[in-house]
Amino acid sequence: MHNVYDRRTVLLVDKITGEEEVPANVQAIIILNSSDYPDVLAHVSVRARNLKVMLVVLFDDAACKELIDQEGRHLIFSIEGSHVKYQEQNPNLPLARRASSHLILQSAIDEAARLEPPPMFSRSFLRMNEFSPDHMGAKSNNLKILQGKLPAGAKVPESATIPFQMPEYSLRLEPGINSQL
Repeated sequence: MHNVYDRRTVLLVDKITGEEEVPANVQAIIILNSSDYPDVLAHVSVRARNLKVMLVVLFDDAACKELIDQEGRHLIFSIEGSHVKYQEQNPNLPLARRASSHLILQSAIDEAARLEPPPMFSRSFLRMNEFSPDHMGAKSNNLKILQGKLPAGAKVPESATIPFQMPEYSLRLEPGINSQL
């Protein structure tokens, strides 16, 4: 999935590992009848969600074959319950959604450029009781929030994290590394 597409594209794939990036102009990724698919926290799942790209697994053999037979047509997709619905659309009609994934990605890049850097860390390794939104991301902080809120018998994994800016600081300790990046 490392291609860049000139036109809005729906990818039909047999398998993805979860580590892939969503290519430019991809509007949907449909995994066909696979027993091996990424979970909701996999890199590609998070990227697809942030880019407003539909990511679904289609398990029905007949539906997979029917969709493969639509190759080359201009389709519009929707999710109804647990079913993927689609219909052919005139390719000259404008997109009904807010923006293409490329435009959403560009606005995210522009917004990131305006963000203030996080405060400098006080230690290079933090345990869960030290987690804060200033020093680490949502996954770490969500684990801290869950701690103590789960029913008896359900446990939050022991967690620790490297705070924001620590990787950059470590790279600056080796003067020649930036020329290699």
